[in-house]
Amino acid sequence: MTEAERRYEALAERMEEMKREMIALSDEVHRARTPATEPDPTNRVEGALALVDKSGARALKAKAERQLDELARSMQEPGESFAKAYTRAIETDVGRSMLQTLDDATRLAQGDPTEAMVADHRKSLA
Repeated sequence: MTEAERRYEALAERMEEMKREMIALSDEVHRARTPATEPDPTNRVEGALALVDKSGARALKAKAERQLDELARSMQEPGESFAKAYTRAIETDVGRSMLQTLDDATRLAQGDPTEAMVADHRKSLA
């Protein structure tokens, strides 16, 4: 196994750890809103978002950004620009997963719901 492959595997493992952190945040939000009987859907989503630890989401966002950069650096070929390596990195399965985690963490840090939260909420209304 090459050094790049080892680094790639290590990043993939850390990405799974970040996914677990996002799931834990999502579970916390879900538990908070499940017993709610609030008839206004907007209030339910806003209530769930109020429970999200925004500093934790910002830390997760920074971690995801660093890991995307590390993935790109590990894939960067000699003479290749970082931007090109970054583009290739986010086109991999691990890169797409990291990008989704980054997007979710960014939304949570801004106080916005993630796509998954909105989808779950829509299901609960049916």
